[in-house]
Amino acid sequence: MGKIVVDLQEGFSNDAVEITVNGKLTYSEKSISTDLSIGLADSILSETEDDTIWLEVSLPQKNIQNKILINVNAIPYIGIKLINSSISFTSSTDSFIYT
Repeated sequence: MGKIVVDLQEGFSNDAVEITVNGKLTYSEKSISTDLSIGLADSILSETEDDTIWLEVSLPQKNIQNKILINVNAIPYIGIKLINSSISFTSSTDSFIYT
């Protein structure tokens, strides 16, 4: 079993966000905003039986989406930013630090 931590980071402002793992909805919030003092909107822990997953993030009200293929054993931490109406991913072997 694999685990992945997904951090919704910069750029979110009262956005509805959905996250799916291998096509299964694992996160759905109607309004999230980035805490500008630390650069984090929310953090989600997701467990999966698969070592490699498709992680898809969508903002349905803005018709924005993006997905990435991840080996959760090799890269268990994913940061997601909303930049210029585009979703970008950052991956890490270590947890992100927010101050």
